[in-house]
Amino acid sequence: MPSGVTWYGQQTMTRINSIIAQRLVAAAVIVEGRMKTSMQTQKTGRWYRKPYSQAMYQASAPGESPAVRTARLLNSITHDVPRKTGNIWSIRAGTNVKDETTGFNYPYHLEFGFATRLGIVLPRPWGRPALDNSIREIRALFRMGRIT
Repeated sequence: MPSGVTWYGQQTMTRINSIIAQRLVAAAVIVEGRMKTSMQTQKTGRWYRKPYSQAMYQASAPGESPAVRTARLLNSITHDVPRKTGNIWSIRAGTNVKDETTGFNYPYHLEFGFATRLGIVLPRPWGRPALDNSIREIRALFRMGRIT
């Protein structure tokens, strides 16, 4: 005798996965925006002349996010598509920019600081603070109701 119950397990899981992916993208866009905004704020570091130019720019002080000089890092900030491996979802917001000739990963070194032959360059964090400043908004995003 039929029970009159229709099982929509696969359709439900497909819809849930779609919502998770949409919200992960929305979360990545929030973090990406904060990364970019932090670099475009007024800095308090030293003033320098841009190479091969008469233009001046103000560098960031230690602890501030990096100042924009060439916009290469700023323009490279983006996010990937969400991935699901088993039951684990992930998405990445950030940059993969490196110096093509040396492989120097300057976004990483700006975030955490580095040593040169001339001394130590203190951190100019931009990724972690953007994530930290987005947590409340991201949590709210995953608590909200249906995304259509």
